[in-house]
Amino acid sequence: MFKKIKGFSLLELMISVFVITIALGAIVSMILLGSDVYLNASYENRALNLAANRIEFLKALSSDSALFYNNFFEDYNSIADYPEFSRLTIVYPNTAGDTKFLKLECRINWQGIIEKREYRLTGVNYYQ
Repeated sequence: MFKKIKGFSLLELMISVFVITIALGAIVSMILLGSDVYLNASYENRALNLAANRIEFLKALSSDSALFYNNFFEDYNSIADYPEFSRLTIVYPNTAGDTKFLKLECRINWQGIIEKREYRLTGVNYYQ
């Protein structure tokens, strides 16, 4: 006599909405994490290029000219095409004071999403 009503009960509907919400939350968090990783990798790659260019520039100079760049600081918005980076160049003579071997270091800083980040690149050059 009674017809069976087809469809979902309220409890089934609430459970399915909860499961879908959890799944969508996980997907959104993975998308945000992926974009954060991509952005950090992009900044690190740009910092590597900026530091490598400075080290190669110093290697092309004479030792006296390279020593001029010791503690040479370039603040944010002062590096062409890299406004979000600052750069500190340090040139160390060896412990005996010999200027033929110089340790070259370049520190690149930028503001990450959460914290300030730093990238360091070091090289040694022999000047003839």
